[in-house]
Amino acid sequence: MPAKSVLSYSHAHPFVLSISETPSLRRYPELEDFINMGSFLGHLVPGLFFTLFPLWWIYSIFRRYFITKKFHQNGEKGYLNTVSFPCRMCDGRIPVEGLIKLVSVIIGVIGEAATAFENGKFAHLGNVQHITMYSFFGFSGILDILYHWQCRALPPDLDYVAAFLAFAAEGFIFFNHLHRRTPMDIQIHMMLFVAIVACALAVLLELKYRRNVLAALARSYFTLLQGTWFFQVGFILYPPFPFLEKWEETNHKQMMVTTLLFTWHAAAHVVVVLGIGFWVFLQVEKISVCPENEFMFEGDSAPPLYQRLSDNKWFGVYKDDDDDLAMSRVKRRGRNEAESAESEIEAI
Repeated sequence: MPAKSVLSYSHAHPFVLSISETPSLRRYPELEDFINMGSFLGHLVPGLFFTLFPLWWIYSIFRRYFITKKFHQNGEKGYLNTVSFPCRMCDGRIPVEGLIKLVSVIIGVIGEAATAFENGKFAHLGNVQHITMYSFFGFSGILDILYHWQCRALPPDLDYVAAFLAFAAEGFIFFNHLHRRTPMDIQIHMMLFVAIVACALAVLLELKYRRNVLAALARSYFTLLQGTWFFQVGFILYPPFPFLEKWEETNHKQMMVTTLLFTWHAAAHVVVVLGIGFWVFLQVEKISVCPENEFMFEGDSAPPLYQRLSDNKWFGVYKDDDDDLAMSRVKRRGRNEAESAESEIEAI
């Protein structure tokens, strides 16, 4: 009797492959739950990725903003957004964020590729979709690393373009990944699609307004919303604990509840962002002398993001910082003239 096709689907969850019908997954049982999007862990893993990174971004954005406002020659006008942020624990010399992003992508691609073949033949097209999404974020991680190491062969802002393409590709694939699903399944994934589109638009907004801290926080906010909603989708479709009841995926009232949950996630993240901002503000208020590693090893600059102007002041050295440079030179010239006048008076 011929074996059942590996592309058949379970009746309980359309478009999710049944384990009993996929020998390749039986040969890799330790990988099946980890990489299969049709499981709780399959939503937990990307949820962690899209939750931890924005939390790091929010902290780093607020710290850079408050330190710039306090120590920069021109106050908050000297603030500048970047895609990635240096790790102060290693003096910013190692592109930790880019490396973590790249390693995570490599692990995901290997896991997807390991279960994509059946008896030596390619059998699972869904794995290719996931590999494609991972690859775009891997490209973004590579550019983060190259910009951190000040690769002068790269044009400016290519890291922003890569980040936009990563979110855009993710959203496009998710939008076309919902065929033959239940109404609730489609609904909650469309909410995820909305968060992904918002991430892509926020990246473009940040690229346009590089000195606006709200643009950078918008990217972090919507990425965080995407991450926690991944968790929520996993709990709704694949409850991990016996005491959690299975949602009725065709029940209109329960679908109304999922809508409320999405808005509650959005509201809760406003509180999270403001809470982190207030905490970082209190930290920066305790700093009396600006640490040099706050500015000297920023990720997307060929020259350092800022250079020391005087004992505890900094000024920008980007090409578009002509106003900063001009103002700094005027102030330095005035200070030097004043010091020269004082010296002449003392000599007399």
